[in-house]
Amino acid sequence: MFMRNINVGLLVVCIMLGATVTTAAMVCYFGQAPDPESNDALRWMIPIEDPCRCTEVKLGGVNTRTSRLPFKVKYYDTFLRSRNSDEIQAWLNCNASSPRPVFSDCPADDINVADPSVTYTTPTAKDADTGVPLTVSCSPSPAMNVTQNHTMVTCRASDAAGNVATQECTFNVKLACRDPLGMESGAIPDSSLSVSDVGHAGFSARRSRLNVNGNL
Repeated sequence: MFMRNINVGLLVVCIMLGATVTTAAMVCYFGQAPDPESNDALRWMIPIEDPCRCTEVKLGGVNTRTSRLPFKVKYYDTFLRSRNSDEIQAWLNCNASSPRPVFSDCPADDINVADPSVTYTTPTAKDADTGVPLTVSCSPSPAMNVTQNHTMVTCRASDAAGNVATQECTFNVKLACRDPLGMESGAIPDSSLSVSDVGHAGFSARRSRLNVNGNL
């Protein structure tokens, strides 16, 4: 199977062989592209989401425009050409230990919102061992519009090297009920109301309505 990704002036060709991910080989290309965090200086990069999947790396081309890939690209000051998986893993620092995050404000309870466009604040996290603040990304993002009564949000933390923690912060965002059900207005008729027991004969099921005036 061949997979081609073209990003402006940079041609990336990844060749995957094998029936499963565990036995697959992936040939990747080191190219150059402007790094927005280095004043758009040209730096080396492998334009795939997880370079640690590469089993062989070759020299690629140059992209004169900033990457618009839908994931964060890792940039390097130099490049590597190798067919040795162990060498590639070591060079890319793929076996670095993952951070142990401490989420300081992960919601313990569901978040109820009345406005679908206002959801939640991204939790913060720091490494439990070093105390260094970590980058937190959540899905769906805080900019989402709540379209369901119940939406689960998962937040993950990563360090400056891009190592993603295994621990997660998860919580639910719920859209609060804003429309009346009909108990106060009478849209739900008395005939649809029932009670299992009453304190005395003077009480009735319609007592359960909101703001009921007069003889109950």
